[in-house]
Amino acid sequence: MDAERIFLTGFSMGCMISHRLALERSKFIAGFGCHGGTLIQRGDDTAAQKKRFDLQPMPAYMTGCTLDSWFNMAKPVFDTWATWNGCTGATVTTENMTLTASNSKQATKANLKKQGPPRLPAGANFGRGS
Repeated sequence: MDAERIFLTGFSMGCMISHRLALERSKFIAGFGCHGGTLIQRGDDTAAQKKRFDLQPMPAYMTGCTLDSWFNMAKPVFDTWATWNGCTGATVTTENMTLTASNSKQATKANLKKQGPPRLPAGANFGRGS
């Protein structure tokens, strides 16, 4: 456990904020995993963004489904994180868009499946007592 760095997660706009904070504050962010959002204001010069924010490699896990309006924007963002993380593995695109980039210290993974809205796991209480 690293008491100096945290993991982020979010859904929709929370996912977008997770992406952005991971980019801008990687000194304090250990990694992120989120659903239904994308990196906002990525810009065309991603190398300049990496340098500007002194971005450190980190695990990135993204999920979504075809009902999300951002679904088709996911691959460029996935590729951006794979590049920022120094991943050299192949990006595989299938009908369900399961993408994995590896061969780096910090893997970048996206699972983008054709499915309905996300469902809470059975018994999930999310901080509402035990």
